[in-house]
Amino acid sequence: MNQLLRRQLEVRLAFLHCLEDRSRSDELVYAMTTRPPFERVSRLFTHLAHLADIVGVSAPRTSRHTVITGPRQKDMAAALQLSTSTVENAIRTLRYHGVVEARYRKFLVHDIEALRQFAAGA
Repeated sequence: MNQLLRRQLEVRLAFLHCLEDRSRSDELVYAMTTRPPFERVSRLFTHLAHLADIVGVSAPRTSRHTVITGPRQKDMAAALQLSTSTVENAIRTLRYHGVVEARYRKFLVHDIEALRQFAAGA
């Protein structure tokens, strides 16, 4: 890998851009400890929905929602340095607004735009 990066300037630049993009997206999700918990959970859902659409198994295109599989509320709480009950309350609020639906080992995101607004603190 090092030899390839030394010889190919374009590959090196693409690799650095990829690392920078990943670092920025991680900061937007995980390094916002001063933001309100509801906003942080919304940011995490937005991030996971984006990843599910890019590399994950998204719902068939006949549906209008994104499927996030895998994370438990406990995992989300650990990732965001929040208590599990705080994450549960945030998810309850998102469910109340019809933005997400919680199922066994997966979440369905019904309204990505509303989720982005919550993530932005609106």
